[in-house]
Amino acid sequence: MSAGWSLGIDFGTSYTVAAVGGDGAVSVVDVESNGRDRIPSSVFLTEDGQLLVGSAAQHQAVFAPERYEPTPKRLLSEGSVFLGDRMVPVAELAGAMLLRVYTEACRQQGERTPEVIRLTHPADWGETRLAVLREAVEGAGLSEVTFVPEPVAAAVRIAFRATTPGQQIAVYDFGGGTFDAAILRRTHGDFEVAGPPAGRDPLGGEDIDARIVDYLGEMLSVDHADGWRQLRNPTDVNWRRAAAGLRGEVQRAKETLSEVGACQLWVPGLDCDVQLTRAELDEMIAADIEATVDTFEVALRDAGVGAEQLAGVYLVGGSSRIPLVASTLWRRLGVRPMVQDNPKSVVAMGAAGWIQTARSSGRPHPIPGAGGLLDRGAGTFSSRPAMSLDVGVWPVGYSCTAELRIDHRGSPAATIRARDDPAGQSGAADVARRAGDIRRARMTGYREQSLAPAEVLGEGLGLERRFTAQSSGKTVARFEQYLVSAGRAFAVAAPEAARAVAEQMRLTVSSSSSHQLFESRFLLELPADWTLREQVALRRKGTTQVVSLVREILEGDAADAWHAGERATVMSLPGATLVAQVDAVVLNDLQGEILTVRWRRDGTSMLTKLGLATVDDNGIGMRIDVPHSEQAAFSALARHATLV
Repeated sequence: MSAGWSLGIDFGTSYTVAAVGGDGAVSVVDVESNGRDRIPSSVFLTEDGQLLVGSAAQHQAVFAPERYEPTPKRLLSEGSVFLGDRMVPVAELAGAMLLRVYTEACRQQGERTPEVIRLTHPADWGETRLAVLREAVEGAGLSEVTFVPEPVAAAVRIAFRATTPGQQIAVYDFGGGTFDAAILRRTHGDFEVAGPPAGRDPLGGEDIDARIVDYLGEMLSVDHADGWRQLRNPTDVNWRRAAAGLRGEVQRAKETLSEVGACQLWVPGLDCDVQLTRAELDEMIAADIEATVDTFEVALRDAGVGAEQLAGVYLVGGSSRIPLVASTLWRRLGVRPMVQDNPKSVVAMGAAGWIQTARSSGRPHPIPGAGGLLDRGAGTFSSRPAMSLDVGVWPVGYSCTAELRIDHRGSPAATIRARDDPAGQSGAADVARRAGDIRRARMTGYREQSLAPAEVLGEGLGLERRFTAQSSGKTVARFEQYLVSAGRAFAVAAPEAARAVAEQMRLTVSSSSSHQLFESRFLLELPADWTLREQVALRRKGTTQVVSLVREILEGDAADAWHAGERATVMSLPGATLVAQVDAVVLNDLQGEILTVRWRRDGTSMLTKLGLATVDDNGIGMRIDVPHSEQAAFSALARHATLV
């Protein structure tokens, strides 16, 4: 190129793509000189502290998986990540990838530097992740970097010449780790975001790969139980190589099924092959694709645009090539989506071939604050913690529970517990039966006296069980109440001595009209001599990933003691080691401290992040537990928790 050139970088969850523009042409950079149009976003920390990226990182991961991070983009809101024996700022991981791409692009341009670098990001990213991305840019030593929303870059590449000012298009971006939908309005020079972007994170090609692996497990684990167990949890280098090979085979099969109706898939380590058909794949991922279209419709609704008003719907991202995507959009919305260029590289090419500097879109809506958690003057406690759940994957993919514990500080000691769970198809009788089975199995001296209809939580007719059990050598009369309302199962348990307090408890109306929130909904006139602790916990089914949000009413100067107690609980875990302790935003806009602790569960290396903050005499704690190998899930899990 004789004139100056520009560099566009699409830093993706699974892969990063770079493109160069100049002299009216745009081309993708073959960063790894292997003929591919992308480089894995993976990063590996060597023992001497160097960061390897791309395929080199993947190759080393089989020897030391604890030093490997496959998807650093998912961790940008985490601050730092534990690799090997030390914490590494996530900005350093992202910076290492950006520097590698930049260096190779400059080399291929005759060691000349670009006039401008355009780095793309999801349109709904807030200031926290953008600040980390800026830190990565600065750490990599890059200058003249312009941030561009991904759907805007894609639109400039694929729809600028096909539209006129004032027309609106939609970008359906289904990548390796996330799904994003944005409605864009054509201006004279480029595009602007027409309404709040919508997204699902995590939901992408990696999740589809996981569905395929689970499906293979159903077929192979019967005849190859030991081998399949080794593939899923490899214990040595050979099995880790086989597991990496399986991931590659699954990705190849997924891409092949976008072109043909069936393909053979080789299973390394088991030395066998399996046929996978497009129909089988479609059945596995139908709910995921429907969920993306649900989100797409949210973006349309928030922008005030009907599908029939769009000048085009454009597919972006490697996962958008799955045929079920286009057929579902046509069935649901009556529009035929369009694909131009390679959907994997279109964002980077749009950034590199920018017509003029993109204008930034508005900021996302702020998260609600946490003020006014308890009105002590009125003495009324109203639950506020909530888990924001993606209706496309819950309750199928997640299980959520809320529990309220109220303790009498004086004598006699008494504890009231209220629990809230998804009911599924259960009724109050089913809930009561299961609870009775648990009581009979676990309680010493359990003797049931009655099970009869009763008013529960002021909400409706449920069931009440009365029974006695042994506690500290004494026989204690107790009761439990059960109610199923609006698909949720509620239970209240207390000693008879605390009945007057327990029966004051009611259910509040949800503070949000959104059916995506699972809120703790208990309301209580809290007596002066009782203290309270509530928790909302979210578990991802089929994993050991758990996020729990705790709120405790504190008395006087009890904040320090509460902090110490919460920290001691985590540090008492088996083999617990404190990895990091930083001051940071814990939840919503609450400042506090976040601890990262490494420990072991049944031989598995675990990581726990514990965030602690206090506000309005409330102690707020958020704890996330994941296996060490799944620490990329921290950010996605944390985004479920909120105060409403």
